[in-house]
Amino acid sequence: MVELDLDLWLTPEDIKGETVVYFSDEGERGVISKPEGVDDIEVFNITVKMPDGSKKIWTMNKTSQRAVAKSYGTGTALWIDRPVTLFATTQNVMGSMKQVIYAKAPETQPPTTTETVV
Repeated sequence: MVELDLDLWLTPEDIKGETVVYFSDEGERGVISKPEGVDDIEVFNITVKMPDGSKKIWTMNKTSQRAVAKSYGTGTALWIDRPVTLFATTQNVMGSMKQVIYAKAPETQPPTTTETVV
């Protein structure tokens, strides 16, 4: 029998106020498959180290990707071991009010590289 480790995924309940986490890897692109006739959804998953030392996989939304890229650049390998402040807020997602995790842009200058997001 397969045991699922659902605690691996970052959820809004994991975020208390503003929470500083550190990127643990460069992340990877993925796809959420949808039924035939509906477009699949591209996602970007990246591992973050929580304040208690545990690691969680965060499905990072585009808004948060842009905020972090402004400070650290678009090459996600450059994000490893760097901090980011996360917060959760309620937002309308496809007609339902849900808690969503966002990143605040880190206060630093972007690196001078042309690496692209992984």
